[in-house]
Amino acid sequence: FRDVFAVFIPELAETFDFDQKNKHHRYDVFHHITHSVGLIESDPVLRLTMLFHDIAKPRVCTTDKHGSRHFKGHQLVSADIAREVLSRLRFPTDTIETCVTLIICHDVRFNGTLAQVKRVLNKIGVENMRRLFKVQYADTLSQSDYLRGEKLAKIDTAKAQFEQIMAENQCF
Repeated sequence: FRDVFAVFIPELAETFDFDQKNKHHRYDVFHHITHSVGLIESDPVLRLTMLFHDIAKPRVCTTDKHGSRHFKGHQLVSADIAREVLSRLRFPTDTIETCVTLIICHDVRFNGTLAQVKRVLNKIGVENMRRLFKVQYADTLSQSDYLRGEKLAKIDTAKAQFEQIMAENQCF
């Protein structure tokens, strides 16, 4: 029903059939988005986050000399689009702000350090950190198999570090 969605979210139409031409992705942008929406739990904030997390990829796309596409800064532009669309659709401010926060952070690549987890946690808070892990799992599982195991392992490590921080009541 993508054409129906495009009536009230015309920005979504830019993602239709937009080939990512990148070894990290197996779907065009729209199908990546729909797969990630389908993999996240049925929570409106999480579903909206996944709907908008990569919406700006066609707008920021660059292609290198080898033909691979890159989407630097897409999370910031996607967050702006989400804020605009969700405001236009009259979503509550707290829903909009939570989605925007998660979209901005969805591409954080955890490096295995406790300090990085604490920095992200300080920036977005406990509840959004729990949501962020769910967003990253859904996003990663909607990509290609390339380095998937390593990507998921890094998320698992960060999640375990987060749980340790919470259990030990560490300062963050």
